[in-house]
Amino acid sequence: MKKYGILIIPLILILLFFLAFYNLSKDQQNSRSEAKEQIEDYPLLKDIKVNTEINGIISAKELSLNIYNKGSYLIDLADVTKFALYGTSRNYKYEPEPDLNRFVKVGDSISSQVKSDSIFVYRDNQKYYFIFGKIINKKE
Repeated sequence: MKKYGILIIPLILILLFFLAFYNLSKDQQNSRSEAKEQIEDYPLLKDIKVNTEINGIISAKELSLNIYNKGSYLIDLADVTKFALYGTSRNYKYEPEPDLNRFVKVGDSISSQVKSDSIFVYRDNQKYYFIFGKIINKKE
């Protein structure tokens, strides 16, 4: 009986190790799949601005935590346009939150013309100006 106990314990430990490894690899595959799907659903704003005019009301905003574009904000417009805001676009005129990614919120209107680096945000009858990929009005 003692001989079987000595053999069974290592076998159980090995089995548990392989189960844990299998679950971990399965979770990683699912994460990659979800991340790729998210990238397809939410192309980067800089990529879609080349051919598409952006003009609409922000209906949803969510921070992306996937492995490929972690830290970007996923934006849904009411007209079903979707894009990811990633990169630096700051206007220090709008302190305390000069960064476009964090400045925009649900209910704001956003617009940008095709191939233009200007982005306008409209909120409470005010117009806010950002330049994609640039830092402006920084006090030295």
